[in-house]
Amino acid sequence: MPGWLVIPAAAATAAIPRENPAAPQPWQAIDGLAATAEYVALAALLATAMLFFRRARKSGGLDATSLVIAVAAMAVGELCSILGADGPGLWSLSGHVFKTFSYVLLFRALHRGKRLAAGTRHYGGEQIQGAASLGSDALITTDNSGNIEYLSPAAQQLTGWSSEEVLAVPLLKVLNLLDKTSREAAPSPVERCLKEGVCDSDASDYLVLVRRDGKEFAVKHSVAPVKDRAGRVTGAVLLLHSVMERKQFEAQLEHVAHRDPLTGLPNRILINDRLNLALAKARRSKRQVAVMLLDLDRFKTINDTLGHDRGDMLLKAVAGRVLSCLRGSDSLGRLGGDEFLVVLPDLAKGQDAVPIARKILAAVAETYVPGRQEFFITCSIGVSLYPEDGENETVLIEHADSAMYRAKEHGRNNCQFFGAAMNTMASERLALEHSLREALQRDELRVYYQPRLNMRGQINGVEALLRWQHPNFGLLAPAQFLPLAEESGLIVPINEWVLRTACAQAKAWQSDGHPRLHLAVNLSAREFREKDLAGKLVKVLQETGLDPHCLELDLSESMLMQELHSPAAVLRELKALGVQLTIDDFGTGMSSLNHLKRFPIDRIKIDRSFIQGISVNPDDARIVQAVIAMGHSLNIAVAAEGVETREQAEFLRERLCDEVQGSYFSEPIPPEACARLLQEGHCLVP
Repeated sequence: MPGWLVIPAAAATAAIPRENPAAPQPWQAIDGLAATAEYVALAALLATAMLFFRRARKSGGLDATSLVIAVAAMAVGELCSILGADGPGLWSLSGHVFKTFSYVLLFRALHRGKRLAAGTRHYGGEQIQGAASLGSDALITTDNSGNIEYLSPAAQQLTGWSSEEVLAVPLLKVLNLLDKTSREAAPSPVERCLKEGVCDSDASDYLVLVRRDGKEFAVKHSVAPVKDRAGRVTGAVLLLHSVMERKQFEAQLEHVAHRDPLTGLPNRILINDRLNLALAKARRSKRQVAVMLLDLDRFKTINDTLGHDRGDMLLKAVAGRVLSCLRGSDSLGRLGGDEFLVVLPDLAKGQDAVPIARKILAAVAETYVPGRQEFFITCSIGVSLYPEDGENETVLIEHADSAMYRAKEHGRNNCQFFGAAMNTMASERLALEHSLREALQRDELRVYYQPRLNMRGQINGVEALLRWQHPNFGLLAPAQFLPLAEESGLIVPINEWVLRTACAQAKAWQSDGHPRLHLAVNLSAREFREKDLAGKLVKVLQETGLDPHCLELDLSESMLMQELHSPAAVLRELKALGVQLTIDDFGTGMSSLNHLKRFPIDRIKIDRSFIQGISVNPDDARIVQAVIAMGHSLNIAVAAEGVETREQAEFLRERLCDEVQGSYFSEPIPPEACARLLQEGHCLVP
């Protein structure tokens, strides 16, 4: 027995008077019936205590220590009462003391048990609230009367009420739920839960929640009872999930998966799906569908020159202009880069696509002003028709692509329809591109050389011209494969090989007794835009040993005169290496005297189209004469290419043209033949 119980009992015992020490023993004075009654009462007391103990333990509201001591004290007190049943005495007084303490301990056990149960419920509530604060769903807890105890932050935002405002307020006064169809007040979601103690949810349907400010949300709910350890319902937990947020999230995912992030147009997946839907409808209605593949002309130049930000602005502007040209039933998608796909469904005949194509060409070609800089761009369009050009989306897009390349070959900024002959051309083009990729490895490329003469008939330079010794098609001229090399990007490694091969050959000829021989090599637009062009030239010149002053770089006039690109800095960097710079095809690119004055140019080559018209067209003759005079006035050497007749040669000699080149003197020839020509040293002018 604990010490704090022994002291009061001892004090009570010590206070009892001892007047009759010879009195008979207490158990001798009690009769049999009274003893039996006392023992029955003791057994009932112990049984009641055990039942109370089990129930208290099950419910969790239990102070086990106080309860055990109370039962023990009560049992001891009952025994003392039995022994002192003959009247007042020590045993009787001790029995009363122990019973009194047992009642105190029993009250203490019950009181502390309630506090433990309340603490357990409070702790559980804190757990629920803590979990709710971490989630995005709205959580509301109530007591067993349906009054609000707690609103999570999400619930406060969803309902428009704060926790302080609604504490102990009936849920129905705060949660305004309507049936989505009838718009009538929906029953309280926690009412049945509190009555029957069961969980409930609306997994297949939703309600309309009217927030405090009148805004409506579609919500789904789940409700579960809160029970104590005895299994009694003490409240409810209500979970509200905003269906609108989920729908918005799903819509965002849908947009990301099927929309181009830059323009907002359908991407390849979505536009192909729309094309398939249009084809399915056309099969039922016996109508036609047109597929347009639109590609911007020279867009890479804009991107490289103005930067990707301006390029993106241009793409968005083009998308808007094309959309303005389409009907409501048409679709526009971006396939990637500068390629767009247009689907024109429900056409009576294929020619109905022509006016739309014309509108698109005109709209795209209008002036653009991104960032205060005005410039122009055009597009090329290829068109294929269902069902005559194909019956599925893959074939139709491929044929539209072939038609688009044909539009580019016809000068760009035009529209071409796919035809049966184009299918053969497309197949040959693919085969040619595949062969071209392997031409370098197979050593099929050749460098031919065409002599360039001064007016005394002496060879003072050669121009390196590329040829392809194709295993099936024979010797191919540059016009037959260089455009393909430009489009595929193969032009860079091919031209680098030409430069290295020609420089090595020129150095060999100089070593053989032609020290003043100059070598002219054509530079492509793609190479000219490369950042490390000067570094590559230095590397080739060092590897081959050719003097930089003997190397001439031919740059086309159209490449230099583009408004989007300022080549002066690049030209000055190249000129600093010691190489000579020539404007090729002069007269075809709208050159200005200002450009010629600013650029460090050593030579201009009059385009062959003017030379061929000298003897038949007085305008061509006057233009050639003016160009020669202009070049001399600017201290720029003038050369004429494409000289094919004696009359042309005589005209140029009389006008004091510095150099001539053409088939009249020599066709492009292999290096062996050119070496013999140089060795013989014959004058080629008759």
